[in-house]
Amino acid sequence: MTGRCERICHEIPDGEADYFDEIVRNVMITIEGMMPQLPAGRNGRPQMNHGSQQYQQWLKELERSSVALKSRDQFTLVQHLMVYNTALSIKKSCRVKDALKYVTEFHDRQSENKFKDIDRKLRMLYEKVRRKMVGGLIWLLCSICQLIYRVSCVCEADLSKVIP
Repeated sequence: MTGRCERICHEIPDGEADYFDEIVRNVMITIEGMMPQLPAGRNGRPQMNHGSQQYQQWLKELERSSVALKSRDQFTLVQHLMVYNTALSIKKSCRVKDALKYVTEFHDRQSENKFKDIDRKLRMLYEKVRRKMVGGLIWLLCSICQLIYRVSCVCEADLSKVIP
């Protein structure tokens, strides 16, 4: 059994809330608070979980009512909630990196010369939390690198016993 590494597997539970979920949910709660008219739910907020299909359906209803009311501000807020809700879904089924990329691409596509006050507020909110999200992702990558380093050290230690 020469040259074999001891493999250590670290399982990461799927769907567990982490820093990304917390940051995005707080952003969504902040955006919900900016809504001029929030129907249904306790305290004007929906009773379903952020990132769920039910929440997405609630947002679609809000989008339709925003169009009917001709409320650009509410429509814009709903669009941003949809983006963050989709990001939570992407993170749950893929990776944080993919969800962060989705949110970043959405904000990069927006044309600042067409911004109104609500757009500026949402951009400032995004810029503020983006640093936290990227910082958390860097921390996660560093943790993974440390695990890889530990595994490689175990492997080298085993080889030093076998190879003089």
